[in-house]
Amino acid sequence: MIIHSTGLNSLDNVLNGIMTGDNIVWQLSAIDDFFPFVKAFCEFALENKKRLIYFRFAKHKELIPAEFGVETYYLNPETGFEQFITNIH
Repeated sequence: MIIHSTGLNSLDNVLNGIMTGDNIVWQLSAIDDFFPFVKAFCEFALENKKRLIYFRFAKHKELIPAEFGVETYYLNPETGFEQFITNIH
């Protein structure tokens, strides 16, 4: 069992850590509310030499700045679910 981190110890404690394959879903009123969580996660990943992969398919500003060394894949969900999920795999 490999336990990873969100980059925020208090959030890790609430979630009892995160494991490979876990999904964390957020419901936010504004995308800007999400940036502190993204920043903490990316900083943790960078410090721990973790690979960051970003599937980009929305129209809002990018969540992960290039300085984090992220691999970004641009997807178009308008091609339909099957094509979208195939591109992710």
